[in-house]
Amino acid sequence: MFSIQEIIDVIIMTLALGFIFKDVFVKPSGPYNPLTYYKKKINLDNFKFAIMVTAPAIILHELAHKFVAISYGLKATFHAHYLFLGIGLLMKVLNFGFIFFIPGYVTHSGLATPFQTASIAVAGPMINLILWLGSAFILKQNNVK
Repeated sequence: MFSIQEIIDVIIMTLALGFIFKDVFVKPSGPYNPLTYYKKKINLDNFKFAIMVTAPAIILHELAHKFVAISYGLKATFHAHYLFLGIGLLMKVLNFGFIFFIPGYVTHSGLATPFQTASIAVAGPMINLILWLGSAFILKQNNVK
C-alpha cells in the first residue's frame, strides 16, 4: 500500500515541518515567561512538539486524498513537494513574517468520474475539519481555554 519512497517522503516532510514550525508551536512548560521566546537556544522539545502538532494534520490530510482515490480503484501515490519544502525552509531561515508552502501532494491515475474527483479533493479538508472539531470538543469538555 505504501512504497519505500512514500515512507521516505513522509519522514523528510515531517522533519522539515518540525524545523519550520519549532518556533511557532512551542511546548508549554512551567509558569509563563514572556522572555522564553527570545532565548535563542536549540530546543529539541520544541522541534518534537512542532512535529506532533503539524505533521498529523498535514499527513492525514494527504492520506485522506490517497485512501479515497484507492477506494475508487485508482492508483494513488503520496509525494513530498521538495521544491516547496525547500522554499518553506528558506523562508524559515530568512525569518519571513509568514510561511506559505505546499509540503506534499497526492497524485492519482485512472479514470475517475467528476464526482470521484471531487470527493478525492474534499477528503483532505474534511479530515482537517474532523480534527478541528474533535480538538474543540475535547478542549470544551476539559474546560481548557
